[in-house]
Amino acid sequence: MLDPVLRLVVFGTPGWASRFWSKVEKAEGCWPWTSATRGGGYGRFWLRGECQQAHRVAWLLSHPGEVIPAGHVVRHDCDNPPCCRPDHLAVGTKYDNDMDRVRRGRSATGERNGARLYPERLMRGEANVQYQPHECRNGHPEERRYVSANGERRCTDCLTERTRRYRAKARAEGRYAY
Repeated sequence: MLDPVLRLVVFGTPGWASRFWSKVEKAEGCWPWTSATRGGGYGRFWLRGECQQAHRVAWLLSHPGEVIPAGHVVRHDCDNPPCCRPDHLAVGTKYDNDMDRVRRGRSATGERNGARLYPERLMRGEANVQYQPHECRNGHPEERRYVSANGERRCTDCLTERTRRYRAKARAEGRYAY
């Protein structure tokens, strides 16, 4: 299966490559994307109804016949998101990209961490997906829980009580043999 961007490059409409490069300012150093951008300054290029990342399209145009392997990204060696200069772009894994960010000191650690900067934005209590109360709603302790087949955490004591109530009702209605 062809990479979706490569498929568009190979089967694209005539003249789209010149339309793409007309949106790039070729200067000394980086070649910034001058048209639409998304968060972080990365360029967006519409090609046959699909939005593509401009730096990926630039890399594919400058490396005809090559494919960006599955699970790989096009990284900016210049650390400038709008840059579309082919010799500033390299293919690598997401891990390589993350390590570039760490080496360049752009990771949100310490005082730049969002949790540290905006503690009021952290989800508290039951709104937090990772929140697990220390007891069930009936007050049974955490140690009496198990994980069901569908991944839910359930209380053993509550299950036992539910089963006892069900069986008592079934006995009263004559549906339960023992």
